[in-house]
Amino acid sequence: MSRNGSGTYSLPVGNPVVTGTTISSTWANNTLTDIANALTGSLAADGQTTASGNLNMGTNRIINLADPTSSQDGATKYYVDQLIAALGTMAYQNANLVAITGGAISNVDLNLSAKTNEMYLPVGPTTLRTATPIAGILRYNTTQAIYEGFTGGVWVRFQTYPQGVYTFSFLVIAGGGAGGYINSFGGGGGGGGFISSSLSVTPGTTYTMVVGGGGTGAGGAGTNSSITGVAIASGGGAGGQAGSYAGGGGGYSGGSGGGGGSADGAAPGGGGAGVSGQGNSGGNGSTYAGGGGGGGGAIGGDAGPNGPGGNGGTGHYNTITGSAVYYGGGGGGGNGGGGSSGGGGASNNNGSVNTGGGAGAGTTSGGSGVVIISVPTASYSGVSTGGPTITVSGANTILKFTSSGTYTA
Repeated sequence: MSRNGSGTYSLPVGNPVVTGTTISSTWANNTLTDIANALTGSLAADGQTTASGNLNMGTNRIINLADPTSSQDGATKYYVDQLIAALGTMAYQNANLVAITGGAISNVDLNLSAKTNEMYLPVGPTTLRTATPIAGILRYNTTQAIYEGFTGGVWVRFQTYPQGVYTFSFLVIAGGGAGGYINSFGGGGGGGGFISSSLSVTPGTTYTMVVGGGGTGAGGAGTNSSITGVAIASGGGAGGQAGSYAGGGGGYSGGSGGGGGSADGAAPGGGGAGVSGQGNSGGNGSTYAGGGGGGGGAIGGDAGPNGPGGNGGTGHYNTITGSAVYYGGGGGGGNGGGGSSGGGGASNNNGSVNTGGGAGAGTTSGGSGVVIISVPTASYSGVSTGGPTITVSGANTILKFTSSGTYTA
């Protein structure tokens, strides 16, 4: 009857025989055939037979197993442990999250389309980037608070749009005014007006930065700078001409006012007015010297009775870039007036570019303006035009526009 359903073998009927039993061919053939069938249904130690059903080890172990070579071979615990060690340490942290530390996984497809929670990227500072990056790797950079990847032989940051409104700071500086002239005794040009504030922005909104130029020629005011729809800084007023010049010697009004021109035998010119909250008035001229142009931080100096010209007013002090910088200084008055902090030129000198500095008296030009925004790096989109200079200061990314451009929040 071979084995029963539990694997027990029993001899066929007529067994066992007792003493005195006559052994017939029928008994012998039936018994030996049954034994042969039972042996055929057993697994041979030399591997000649193939199992025809599942093997139930009954909590026993298979020992001394060789390492697998084919895809359907069995494997020992040691063999599997070595594979896991090569991948890294794996530990279930909850039902949906597995942490892998150390090792490397390659040539594996990872399909997470059925998942609805999160995937965690490698996290670390810039200094811990891999020394031999390959195209396609991704990580989160804690130094710059950005997501980044490696492609085209360089690390690149991802364009990200955070949820909800965030705030960036800005500084808008207009172009400085031109210097007044006639025998170089005109007034100094006024510094470009400034606006320093902050703005709540919606991700995806584009803001246009307009950078004003410095004033040129007689009465040449600086050009306004702006963030369209947000803030407009007024260009600096030109310095007044000397008294014999047609039109008189008064300084021109602007973001900061131009200095008054010299009298040259007539009443000396007064300083031009500055725009409230953006700049200061220019200084007064005298008989033989021009007044200094007003600056973002102080009024222009008055000229001495017989000289020298008045110094330009100090510019606006600001730390938006992470460093203390002056902008929109006034230009020096004719006959020796000194320049100022903030790009204001001394007598017969131009204002400094991209500072909004007023020009010193003479055939001189004011300095161009600048627009600077400071965006929290965690919210920085990385989308801009116009080629701004981009730096990082603390937790903020700084964009310095020296020509017109845009930023998309």
